[in-house]
Amino acid sequence: MPIGPYDQFAMAKYTPLSAQEILMPAQYMRERHDQMEDALSIMGDELEKVSVIAATDPVLSEKVNAYRNSLNDSISQLSAKGVTSNTRRNALALKTQYAKNINPILQAYTMRSEASAIDKQRRMQDQTYRGENPDDLPLSSIIDKGLTMPDIRGASGAMVTKQVAEYLTPYKNKRPGEFTSAELEKMAVDFRNIGIDGQTAAEYTAMIQHMGYDPNTPAGQALVEVAKANSFRNLGIANPNVDPKTGRVVN
Repeated sequence: MPIGPYDQFAMAKYTPLSAQEILMPAQYMRERHDQMEDALSIMGDELEKVSVIAATDPVLSEKVNAYRNSLNDSISQLSAKGVTSNTRRNALALKTQYAKNINPILQAYTMRSEASAIDKQRRMQDQTYRGENPDDLPLSSIIDKGLTMPDIRGASGAMVTKQVAEYLTPYKNKRPGEFTSAELEKMAVDFRNIGIDGQTAAEYTAMIQHMGYDPNTPAGQALVEVAKANSFRNLGIANPNVDPKTGRVVN
């Protein structure tokens, strides 16, 4: 009688698992847990560096605080539940948030630092150099402009002095009483544009009309500030003598 395939059999040999094989899944999960814990710890360390950089920028500080809350939640979940599909998903989401909201802060800071180094070099090479300080530029504005290198605007003080002298030349050449009504009105407007109130502007205008231009008088000094403001405007840079909050000339 032929023997069919199902009529054949052999005794199974039992081979017990070793202790190492039994513990392998647990060791694997422990390793995954430690790796994720280390990754979250590194994120936390990097975030603290960024928080210092973003401390003076309310917009960026808000992003840093939101990320910190998400990071702390992920750390708490990992500690309580271990490595699960949710904790892995949260870790991946944190990486995405870091690339979107946190890393641009570091990039903007690097760009501003490079611009500041260029600015300092210009000031060292030309002691009369006048211009905007890149360190005053909010990091959020660099990010909003697509992370492009800040435009460093400035000019040699010698150029400013030259333009101021050219602006004042017509006033120096006029004697008291020679100013036209149009010139006086423009003068009053210029005074008001640098933050001088209307009454004082009128007094200064009358003083120059009756006494002529004298750089030693308050009116003459105000006219010099007008000339400087005109020069900075022509050069496309902010007037360092004007308080940006009040618009008034400060000494």
